[in-house]
Amino acid sequence: MNRAYLGRVERGRQNIWVTTAVRIATALGTELAALFVDAAATHCDEEPAE
Repeated sequence: MNRAYLGRVERGRQNIWVTTAVRIATALGTELAALFVDAAATHCDEEPAE
């Protein structure tokens, strides 16, 4: 995966498919749900990505 693409995903500037989120979780050695729990705790007051 392109590092610029991952950076946009991290910053909430890029929407992704579930399959891509699964690939990211797998690469990080974590469950997919953990990505969403962390995101909700960190970004709950921000506007969603377009």
